[in-house]
Amino acid sequence: MIRKICLAIATIYLLMVMGGLLLDRDKEELRWKQNGSVEQKHDVYTNIDEWTAYNIAKDEVWKSTSNDPILISPLFTTGEATQTYLHIEMATDSARVQVFWRGQNEDFAEARSKVFDSHSAFEMIIEDDVEQIRIDPAEQQGVTFTVHQVDVKKYK
Repeated sequence: MIRKICLAIATIYLLMVMGGLLLDRDKEELRWKQNGSVEQKHDVYTNIDEWTAYNIAKDEVWKSTSNDPILISPLFTTGEATQTYLHIEMATDSARVQVFWRGQNEDFAEARSKVFDSHSAFEMIIEDDVEQIRIDPAEQQGVTFTVHQVDVKKYK
């Protein structure tokens, strides 16, 4: 009996360590990609009320009014950046959030998007100079959400 308990504890510990390593892998990849890059521009958006919203009721809390709510950022300054770093902090009842990006003279497309399991923060490096992003914060009607901050850094 004691042996089974020890084995169960050891298994749980191993799963926690492995899970931590796997989750940390993405952060390490982001740090590696930023290493040696020169930051050109850094913008932080905290007033998301100024973003263009479709299919969203904006009261004290934001709520999706369809299966396809969309938030579109203002245009970012573009130049000679080769990488764009995005860090988005938000709270949502949705199981998934999709983030699209586009460069100059491009439309938003599935090929230039990433789907995140719902967490409180998302981050990614895009190997391009991004002019605008689009956040799809839910996939159904009636989902409440809040975007606290969007951090955009451009690197060369």
